[in-house]
Amino acid sequence: MINFPGSEETTFYLDIENHMANSNTTIMEAVIEWCERRNIEIEYVASLIAANPALKAKLQVEAEELNFLKRSKRVQI
Repeated sequence: MINFPGSEETTFYLDIENHMANSNTTIMEAVIEWCERRNIEIEYVASLIAANPALKAKLQVEAEELNFLKRSKRVQI
């Protein structure tokens, strides 16, 4: 497993959010492109995603909408 420097963990979420905003891509596409730019295997960013509850939740919703995951029960507000 790759140990990311603290700055890498800190900026990962912002990099993904900025990429999505600037290129109109999905979270999954942004993560894949982030890995490709850095020549990192996609499996290695799992810890970065797990460490950020906001990104993890957004990724889960996107995966559910694409039917990659079963829909979880959510309270509608």
